[in-house]
Amino acid sequence: RAVTEALSSNVLLWGFNRFITDQEYARISPESMWENLSGEWVWDQDEYTVNQIGHPYQGSLYFTAGRANNLDFWESSVLTAGGSIIWEYLMETETPSKNDLIITVMGGASVGEMLHRLYEKSFWSKSLWLSFFISPMDAVNYVITDKKPDNTEHIPLETETLFYFGSTSADTGNLQHTIGTGINIVYGKPFGLESKVPFEHFELNLDASFSGDAYYWISFFSDGLIRSWAPCEDLNSATTLGIGLHYDFIYSKDINYSANSLGFTLKRRNFLDHDFIFDIRMHLNWLVLGCSEYPYFINGDIPRPAHLDERRDYDMGTGENIKLSLELSHDKFGTLSLFGNASGIHTIGNAVPEEGSDGFIFVGTAGFSYERKFKSRYSVGIRDTFYFKQGIYDSASDSEDCLNHFSIYFKVHS
Repeated sequence: RAVTEALSSNVLLWGFNRFITDQEYARISPESMWENLSGEWVWDQDEYTVNQIGHPYQGSLYFTAGRANNLDFWESSVLTAGGSIIWEYLMETETPSKNDLIITVMGGASVGEMLHRLYEKSFWSKSLWLSFFISPMDAVNYVITDKKPDNTEHIPLETETLFYFGSTSADTGNLQHTIGTGINIVYGKPFGLESKVPFEHFELNLDASFSGDAYYWISFFSDGLIRSWAPCEDLNSATTLGIGLHYDFIYSKDINYSANSLGFTLKRRNFLDHDFIFDIRMHLNWLVLGCSEYPYFINGDIPRPAHLDERRDYDMGTGENIKLSLELSHDKFGTLSLFGNASGIHTIGNAVPEEGSDGFIFVGTAGFSYERKFKSRYSVGIRDTFYFKQGIYDSASDSEDCLNHFSIYFKVHS
């Protein structure tokens, strides 16, 4: 049943592309299938949203088809790879893509497992309408089989919903006033967790902001523990060491960045004197596949590809990723947080877009926030985030880009 549901999602997506939007690449035939089966895999030219956001979500459908039918994390990952391979070979006329397979499997496993677990939570909280929205494949499987998901009431879940307004300024001097919303989720036990079950703990942060000048910013950062250990636990501290899987992206009018990463995780909570609590979260990762916009398409020095032009306007590469978060909190004095994310992307030579260049790209974000609760479930705070990118290119001029976003926010805890 899991295989049937995964393949059905392929057929439905192909049917939408072929008969609703009438995409050229959906006009498959026995000849196109044989050409794909007998040809070599490539780094494709699809646009950012298709590759970096669409494919992970498509992968999550394969993955949750497995999880809804009693397959574990690893078996569902194999199903995701199988669904992706069949799509690449048989369901489109474009040459099979290496990056699609990597992103669909890694991003699909990350997104799929988080959605599956949030579906379980929403189902047992009697929010059936929300569970259908969170994980459609889980929900469809429930309608078909009447099989209820596992009851995970014993696993803690913390959610924070944010509403904010602020301003975003770029190094060009352009200032945008924005409004936005976001959600932070902490599933499971961050500190002192010993588990062999993947994603018994994960965290995700989703933000979206907009302005009246057609400016938009959407960011998604997540990490889930595949395996974890709990050493050195005592009355004053709790530590989690683990192996984490990450799926991150920024999608905005001026900035595109994504990272699928795997690496070492440290999360530690220290109970200090006078009821202060100090938390540290650190991730040292191999960035398996990441991407960032090629600046000379963005600033207009090279014309950006037309809508139907098969030509990427971003680089792809592999490299290093570091995430760090420090938080000092007190019930009376509030919470101060410092955070950062840094990626070094070494471009893949034969994945460079047409008119692009080999090179090295550094992408970093850093910032702080301070908030205070004024009731048990509500907080107000300020946040400032700085974004920096430097491109060091072999056959083009080096580039630097900076952006700063300041906001005042209202937060609801649940």
